[in-house]
Amino acid sequence: MIVSLGCDIVEIARIERKLEKLTSKVLSTDELKLYQNFSSKKRKIEFVAGRFAAKEAIIKAYPTAIKMTDINISYQNDKPLCNLKNIKVTISHENNYAIAFAILTE
Repeated sequence: MIVSLGCDIVEIARIERKLEKLTSKVLSTDELKLYQNFSSKKRKIEFVAGRFAAKEAIIKAYPTAIKMTDINISYQNDKPLCNLKNIKVTISHENNYAIAFAILTE
């Protein structure tokens, strides 16, 4: 059963302008390791934009206050997997935007 839902969209150019400042505020330790391994600046920007949107969506769906850096999004079978219990998340990028949805289930 769905308990709550969160959604967020972010303009990728906005993230690009604040990239260095945002990486330490948005990414968990494991995500930061992934980020540092990307060779393309474009991929780094998309990664942070997607994580920012996903974590904003998760925060909107989650019942208690949580910091972005406490949320870790990894991948399982090429699908995003959140470390928080009962949270399902999806992330998408298209041209100038990244969007994410999060669902809290029972």
